[in-house]
Amino acid sequence: MSERRDTRKKSKRTNVVVAAGLLVVVTAFVLVVARVRESEEVKRDVAAARQFQGFPLYWVGERFEKWDLREVELPGPSSFGFANLIYGDCEVEDPDGLFGPEGGSCTPPLSIQISPLCLHLEVVARAPIWKRRTIRGAPLGSSDSAPVLFTRGAQVKVYSGQGSDRGLALRALQAIRSLNAIPPVISTSGAIPPPDRRVLEGSRPCRDSRPGAVVIDENRGTYRGVGIGASPDAVRRVLGNKPFAGRDERWSPENAGSFFEVGGPNVLTPPCRPTTPRPGGPSRLQLLRYPEVSFAFCDGRAFALMVIERHARTQAGLGVGDGLEDARTLYPGLRCGQAPSGDAGRYPFCVGRMRPRRSLWFGQDPIGSITVSTTRFGVDGER
Repeated sequence: MSERRDTRKKSKRTNVVVAAGLLVVVTAFVLVVARVRESEEVKRDVAAARQFQGFPLYWVGERFEKWDLREVELPGPSSFGFANLIYGDCEVEDPDGLFGPEGGSCTPPLSIQISPLCLHLEVVARAPIWKRRTIRGAPLGSSDSAPVLFTRGAQVKVYSGQGSDRGLALRALQAIRSLNAIPPVISTSGAIPPPDRRVLEGSRPCRDSRPGAVVIDENRGTYRGVGIGASPDAVRRVLGNKPFAGRDERWSPENAGSFFEVGGPNVLTPPCRPTTPRPGGPSRLQLLRYPEVSFAFCDGRAFALMVIERHARTQAGLGVGDGLEDARTLYPGLRCGQAPSGDAGRYPFCVGRMRPRRSLWFGQDPIGSITVSTTRFGVDGER
């Protein structure tokens, strides 16, 4: 009898151990599934944030230091116009408890809150501390006991919470980069374009981030990913099949109207010497014209492009439709003047050399066209 009882006791203990083990396995499996679903949701939210057009969004990547990105909230009725990015997890420490009057709450290790520059700016910039503090060239203020960075298109406020240290918020602001393509587009290093100081002081009205996405890379010399150095076929694969322009056609985009209207460069010097082709033979100089952009080719490679697409913006944030004053601010080395246009008179322009084999032209005021070329622009009337 005693042996049977011992056997039964051992069997019960074994069943309990097995059941406990299964519970641990099931719990772990549920947690893994939950994490996978959470990760997929975050990826979808990040993809949606990249397409957001309202104002510039900034982040510190999918992971910052030891914290993963857990939540992305785009502006909506529940967020009062803010975008929020949450990094890391926290444990509820509210004394009311999870079912108390406040429902329980905790502060995650890192929260990044982004809003349009003009949202409550007079309140946020009231404390003058931003006049003597900067991060990467942008003024750094303080609001709600949290640092807030003023960029040319947004306010970026960072909160640090449970499990963080005092320097986390500032380290995050040092590392921010663009999440969407609304200018100013920034990387993890380099200067952050600041707003006009007069706007922060309140002596000049604030204007929210202007519409338009970055489609012109003035450093690479591309429009929507294709441009200088590309073959005609490469351009056609991106923008659609088009025949070369006729010999008597101007090189501006199809919707440009006149050169005077868009302020195109009145002299464009090709890097190769144009020759008169034999009847039926190819020319060394060729043009592809699309409604909003045109490309000039020498020996089968693009050396210049002109963009007239409304609100199309450069990496620095300057767009078609902006004023030449904005061009001078964003590109301090520009030279400006009046370009001749035959019987139409003269039109304003700004021109500059960014680096070897990369020149920029901004024509008319407001800007009607942006042209990037490997060669220098020949102009009259510079001052």
